[in-house]
Order: sequence, then structure tokens, then C-alpha cells
Amino acid sequence: MPRQATAFTGAGSALDAVPEARLTSNVMIDIVPSSNPDTLWLGTGNGVTRLVVNASDIRSSRFESYGTQQGLGKGGTSGLLVTDSIIWTAFAFDTSVGISGAGGGLAYSRDKGQNWIWLPQPRDQLYNLNRANGFDSTLHYWPTTTNVDNITYDITQSDSFVWIASKGGGLRRHAYAADYTDYNDTTGWKW
Repeated sequence: MPRQATAFTGAGSALDAVPEARLTSNVMIDIVPSSNPDTLWLGTGNGVTRLVVNASDIRSSRFESYGTQQGLGKGGTSGLLVTDSIIWTAFAFDTSVGISGAGGGLAYSRDKGQNWIWLPQPRDQLYNLNRANGFDSTLHYWPTTTNVDNITYDITQSDSFVWIASKGGGLRRHAYAADYTDYNDTTGWKW
């Protein structure tokens, strides 16, 4: 029996949707083991899936799939990080604008996928934009102000930061504390 998941959207409303008890996509982007040797996390074309394997009876293994129905990002998984209890995933979706689609935001769980928090795709605010060349003299770089062609492909953690690498958005980090900083503040993602 799948566990109840409580997901939060960017607006902060709870969606008490249980994960789907099946693999919801035949597209596999990533396969990441967890600290439990019987659990694998799958980045799929329709979100993220936990596979709990029963080695003694493979037919009793189970899938728990999380996607937009559970309040996670739009599209498929474009990046996945799994630690002992923390899971981060990034999303991407197709669009008629741009070459490679758009970033669908990120989601993280601090309790092995029991509860999820979705975050909007990190992008920059404009401060001192030179409209002639697009350079922001306050940021000291060319800002990324859209989700289009701004897709996160990799996520990692260090002792004090969550790091992401995004096409269009570059390398960014966000400081976190034991209680997890508010990642909805997309301006908190810095170089």
C-alpha cells in the first residue's frame, strides 16, 4: 500500500494526493539508488518514481510515482539528487517557444519522499539593466528572466548549499540551514 504524500504547490496549498502505484512513463532519465538498498529513485518523463524492490519476490515490488497530480513540477524529470533522507528533482517541459523547452521548477523532500515542496524555476530579477546589450550592472551578468530555455539538468549538495546547473540559468547555489531556507525566494539562488 503506497504511503500518503502531502505536496505543496508554489501557492502553498496542500494536495493530499497519494502517489500513483505504477510507473507513469516509459521514458527513464535517471536511476539513482537510495541509502536503502531495496529502493531506487527513477527520474521519468512524467515526474519522479520510487521503486521498492522485494528481492525475494520481484513480483511484489512496487512503484510510487509523483508528478503534477501530487503537486510537483510540470513535465518530466531533468535532474535528480538522492541523499540519505533528502531528494531533489528538477522538471522540464516542451514549449512552442524556444529550442529546448522550459524549466518546470524544482521539488524537494526532506523525509524520503513522504512530503514534497515545489519551487518555481530560479530566475533573476532585473535591477540595473542596460537595454542596449542586456547586461545588468548590479548583478554583473546577463540575467535569466524566463523559464524558456532555462532548464535545470543537475543538482548537488555541499555542507552549506544546494547547487544547480541550468541551461540558460547557469550555475547557481542557495544557502540552506537545518530548517531549510525558503527556496520560493528565487532571488536567493546566486552564482
